[in-house]
Amino acid sequence: MIRTTSTYNSRMMQALNRLEGAKRWGTNRTFSFENTPYNLEVWRQVFPDCVVENDDSKEAENLVEGQLFDLPTDRPTFQFKTQPRAHQKLALEKISKLTECGLFMDVGTGKSWTAIALMGQRWCANQTDHVLLVAKNGVHRQWVSEEIPKHMSEVVPYKAIVYGKTKKADRQFEDLLRFNGLKIFAINIDALITKGGEERIMQFIKAARNKCFMIVDESQDIKNISARRTKNAIAFGNLSKYRMIMTGTPIAKNVIDLFSQFKYLNGAILGHKYMTTFRNEYCHVRQTDFGPLITGYKNLDKLYGKIDPHIFRITSEEALDLPPKVYITRQFSLNDEQKKLMKDLRQQFYTQTDDKSTASVNNAASLLTKLQQISCGYLPMDDGSFKELPNPRIDELMSIIEQRSGKIIIWCRFNKDVENVYNALRPEAVHYYGKTTEAEREKAKVQFMDPNSPIRFLVASPEAAGTGLNLQGLCQTNIYYSNSFNSLARWQSEGRTWRDGTTGSVTYFDLIASKSPDAKILKNLQDKKSISDLTLDEFRKMLDFIDETE
Repeated sequence: MIRTTSTYNSRMMQALNRLEGAKRWGTNRTFSFENTPYNLEVWRQVFPDCVVENDDSKEAENLVEGQLFDLPTDRPTFQFKTQPRAHQKLALEKISKLTECGLFMDVGTGKSWTAIALMGQRWCANQTDHVLLVAKNGVHRQWVSEEIPKHMSEVVPYKAIVYGKTKKADRQFEDLLRFNGLKIFAINIDALITKGGEERIMQFIKAARNKCFMIVDESQDIKNISARRTKNAIAFGNLSKYRMIMTGTPIAKNVIDLFSQFKYLNGAILGHKYMTTFRNEYCHVRQTDFGPLITGYKNLDKLYGKIDPHIFRITSEEALDLPPKVYITRQFSLNDEQKKLMKDLRQQFYTQTDDKSTASVNNAASLLTKLQQISCGYLPMDDGSFKELPNPRIDELMSIIEQRSGKIIIWCRFNKDVENVYNALRPEAVHYYGKTTEAEREKAKVQFMDPNSPIRFLVASPEAAGTGLNLQGLCQTNIYYSNSFNSLARWQSEGRTWRDGTTGSVTYFDLIASKSPDAKILKNLQDKKSISDLTLDEFRKMLDFIDETE
């Protein structure tokens, strides 16, 4: 608490309603309030000549100046494995000087590359040996299996593992702690609130000896300050020397979401201890019967001024050195019900083929199709109906959409997928697939191609909409919700938004469910193989999914 040194003054009333936290009157009509940077800012606006002893309100400013890092010992000089683009180099130059930093970079502009380069730089400089990487379920595996091996500097000896609950995972964790090099422990964000996850994280942070580097990927997932996983992320961050957040969600899209993300980084950056005063300073609020409703934003220049020294921001439009086409796979995990259904179906197929090879290519292809449909959130029944399942694929789709602006095409293999996605995105969506009439198709095309129309999403099948639509320049985001084996339809659908002469970059997302056929179907498309070219043995290999340890 801060106690005023003067007696009651009428000017106090100018500050009283704006101060956050506990406030109380003391003896001799003195007044006390909580010592937060925001409160000190308010108080100085009313009493410019006041003097505060033990003033820590300048902490946020000091975060970006004069950082003292451990001196390197006998470690190698850092070298890039893959050369940075111009904007990535700028990002690295800025954030490498910070103990707490944020990468606010559009999806496809290279957040992962920048984070991995910073990991390597900090290891070479003897600043950290331990990286705790928190990401969405499924994405945390993608970091370990794809991103880190692809981009980690060859001069950095590293070992990266994912959190698991099996005995094998326990052994991998113990081996990781004994490894002499950069140790990277990836854990999905939902495991932050599990007993096993908490224990493993604490072991890892303690082993780092006050030099842990904690990264929260897709940090918009800790936007709810009341959520337990947000509170745990903040608590673990407080035990880590270096902290980073990564998100592709535009800052101005939902300002209120910034509060918890920067509280994880360092509460002194924003200066507010409580959400209510942060909201009142930066949001227009209207009181309703259901609580406060945010109707707009204010003081954004002031907010940007506070956070800009601690983050690197860039949009895909600003990153002029991006290639014409950017391909991104987004992995996610299925739920237990989906996994069980898929395991049972695969087992039935293996029983058939092991019994004198009674299975044929045709029923192998049918099995693959049904497995893919289960991964899309439904099970086709013999009577033609569908059993609805929990659908994390839709959740991953929404996560991508949240981080993109402008018009978006969502490509789907199955009619049921088109209908599910269309219903999830109404009223901002139109559909264009086999069941869409000619009149409806023409109307959908006109509405989607109108830049002033409220229609933002075109949900389509490549077979129906893959030809005849010219959307280059209008739409820069394609999301392949589910893929077929038709490589010609895939490449034709990509051509709807990119052709020779297209200016700017176009991004193509593929949703990949771990423990599903998705990745191998995509590989088949890249190899331009038709389903009719596959043998029974090749089908069997496509059905050999890697078991997960979670």
